Amino acid sequence: MIDFSVDSIQNALYDHHPQLINRFCRLTFDDNNAYAHYLLHPWQLNKYVTVTIDKNGKVTAPSELMAEMDMHESKLTQNYIDWRESWMKAHRHLKDFCKL
Repeated sequence: MIDFSVDSIQNALYDHHPQLINRFCRLTFDDNNAYAHYLLHPWQLNKYVTVTIDKNGKVTAPSELMAEMDMHESKLTQNYIDWRESWMKAHRHLKDFCKL
């Protein structure tokens, strides 16, 4: 059982998917559940979805939101890989200093 606070809600969201803690627009909770509200992309459509966290820390999230979070995670990973490869090419003289 968890006591709902911003920290406990963010921990449960992060454990479910790391991107969930960066993108909610509002957190609410009652005696039984906490709710994280998200605006789906593209934002022009104004489509909101809600993730529910119960007292046991179980997170229930819509599949369309999870697909969006996976997309964000993939972009971040690819951006990091691209940055690292660019850095390594620009710093070839340090080839023995760090490896990919």
